[in-house]
Formats: sequence, structure tokens, C-alpha cells
Amino acid sequence: MRVVAVKMPERMLERASRLSRHRQISRSALFREALRRYLIEEREPVAAPPGSFAEVARKYIGCVSGGPSDLSWNPKHMTGFGQ
Repeated sequence: MRVVAVKMPERMLERASRLSRHRQISRSALFREALRRYLIEEREPVAAPPGSFAEVARKYIGCVSGGPSDLSWNPKHMTGFGQ
């Protein structure tokens, strides 16, 4: 096994020491178990699709018809927004 140094707040270390004594295991064993549990529960990050949002959404751009054609620039569509 490899050795890893970890910095942590004093209170956290004290609590880990108490728990390891209570469970009659070493602090290293306690930390390994905690990290193993965390890694099991934590999901792997999903990779973002390559390219920009516009490239990924290209097949959906312009697929909806109807509605105002000037929505992006006409200030009248913002009247009362957020009130």
C-alpha cells in the first residue's frame, strides 16, 4: 500500500481518533473505509459532449414554429417581466 499525507482540521482529526479507538481500528483503516464508502456513493462525472452548445443543439434549432419572430430583440416582450 502507498502512503498518502492529508491535511485536516484538528477537530476532524480528534473526532476520527475517538471513532477509531471506539471501533478498535487504526485511523488509517477508518480513513480507508470512509474514502471507500465515499467513492462507492459518488458518481463519476459525466463528460460533456464535444463542441459548443449550439453545435450539440443544432438539430433542434429552428424546429419550433409559431410565436413571435422578434422575441430576441423587441423590448415590448420584456414588459412586466419579473413583476
